[in-house]
Amino acid sequence: MSVATELAKTPRLVRRKLGEKLLDCFERAERNGLAYTVSINQQDNSAVVILSSSKSREERSQILYKVSAMAYCKYNLTKVVGFATEPLDTLLRSYDVILLSNVEFTNRDELIEDSKKAFGTISEAKFYEFFNLPDKEIK
Repeated sequence: MSVATELAKTPRLVRRKLGEKLLDCFERAERNGLAYTVSINQQDNSAVVILSSSKSREERSQILYKVSAMAYCKYNLTKVVGFATEPLDTLLRSYDVILLSNVEFTNRDELIEDSKKAFGTISEAKFYEFFNLPDKEIK
């Protein structure tokens, strides 16, 4: 199972919302050097972690792993897809990805404790799409 396969399974509206979250992370990372968001899909007990950081690629990969592992443990998920990249103001761009699926962590309790400081409150997102517009002309 690959990260690309997992992202391809994501419905179009959810991908659009993830794109908005990615842009938000880019902007916050330009200001703060680091930004991330966790988007949870309760239907299949999974999440997507989006991270943007101006740190070195090695540091960014380590942070992505930690944030993904914290989300996996805190929310008792079965799968987390994570990806990270530089903020918008960088000239060159690289991407790092991770897939955690059906894994166990020996430091689970520590990750859950760390997540209390790292994550804010979870808000539910609602998606709407309108296909059938009235035939009347809008004036």
